[in-house]
Amino acid sequence: FTFTKPHSLLNFVETILDRQGSSSTLRTIFRESRFNTPAARTKLEALSKCKTEYSYRFDGYPESRYMYRSTWDLLTIASARCQTLGELKIASVGLLPNSEHHELFETLNYFDTIYSDLVWNDNLNKLAGYCTQLSDYAQNRSIDLLFQKLSTFYGSSWDPDVPFRVCLYPIPGKRGNSTATPKGNIVTCGVLLDDYNYANTLGVVLHEVCHLLYREQSPELQNRFEQWFLTAKPSSRLLAYQLVDEALATALGNGWIYESIAGKSDTADWYNDPYIDKFAKNAYPVIREYVSHGGTIDPALVNSLCAVYDRIFPGADHDLNTLFSNLRIVADLNDTVVPVVFPALFRNFRVSGAGLSSPLDEKNLDDLSTHLATRVILITSDNKAAWEFVKKKVKDLQGLKTGDMNRNYFQLLQSTEGVSYVLVNLQSPAFLPELFEQMKLKHRIDAGNAVVYLGRE
Repeated sequence: FTFTKPHSLLNFVETILDRQGSSSTLRTIFRESRFNTPAARTKLEALSKCKTEYSYRFDGYPESRYMYRSTWDLLTIASARCQTLGELKIASVGLLPNSEHHELFETLNYFDTIYSDLVWNDNLNKLAGYCTQLSDYAQNRSIDLLFQKLSTFYGSSWDPDVPFRVCLYPIPGKRGNSTATPKGNIVTCGVLLDDYNYANTLGVVLHEVCHLLYREQSPELQNRFEQWFLTAKPSSRLLAYQLVDEALATALGNGWIYESIAGKSDTADWYNDPYIDKFAKNAYPVIREYVSHGGTIDPALVNSLCAVYDRIFPGADHDLNTLFSNLRIVADLNDTVVPVVFPALFRNFRVSGAGLSSPLDEKNLDDLSTHLATRVILITSDNKAAWEFVKKKVKDLQGLKTGDMNRNYFQLLQSTEGVSYVLVNLQSPAFLPELFEQMKLKHRIDAGNAVVYLGRE
């Protein structure tokens, strides 16, 4: 357990840029302060237009596991090892083109004084005390031994010589929103400095460590793990697979770790998504049995998890609320229409992962076939020819019986592997703003009623 100012400052700038996974409480502290000036906002706007995140993918892993890393990840990891901004600047040379690197550190230097006055200086002693007490609390509860059981459970390839560093950043107050994010061997963790619920903090930290252990399974185990889901019996097995990383981390971190160190169960919500919270709590007994007795994930566990998911979410494979939790879209949209899609989608469905490719061509359809998420094909013009092209290029859709192509509709199909397709036929892109709203209203599709016509033509 540690903290450094460069790490906290980098997180602060990321937070006031309103990036995903940042603390809304810390962001509000800045926005309601005297430092939220036109000059500060201009600096942030300039940085937001600067490309600071380049990504690369590790080969040999299942596409569904998203084995990517980014330059921002590497910058975050480096910041946890540096004591000054100047040290981080030198340590990060080469991660970005020089112009972007210069712009980033100009911005960090500008906000260094603001962050010092607003948060850091007045809370440094509290943060140091919190860090010491949290570390003592963890050691007194044999957190290292609990971690070893987690590592065994995941069958992880984590090197025992590489320690996890939990790098804390301060959030003044007792109530509010804190976040924790894993990168490499670093867990960035916000702590509410007047809230001394160390069991809860450790549960959150170990939740994030579970994500790292899941990510760092060998490619062989990751491929086997995916295959176990593909061959499980329940029809909604791939929907369970899409939630399993978060459900396991929640059951282990917020369930088993909390119970192990606090001596009682956490009766509050474990996760702020009702689907994940319900899945984790219902799967907890079988997960606890495995991890407590030194077990490792195996086909029997996967079958049990799929059975739990099927029991608590009956008919999930015909419910757009679950199908749209993770989806990949291929569409025939031009650049002016594409920006309409995600805002309309996110207004109506809980989406944890989504991607959109256009145009509707062979390359994008081939790429779609590599994803186990719900596959959405959206056609808005030259409909008859477009659907004939799709049926020819997508093996699962050969022999597809379309609806009336002169009307707006969608239909649901499942492949023999259990992958779901949502096929959308529109007369014009102008209908897009209303599409997902109507799909939400008609969210459950009966097995015998696969084609659903939409209200306005």
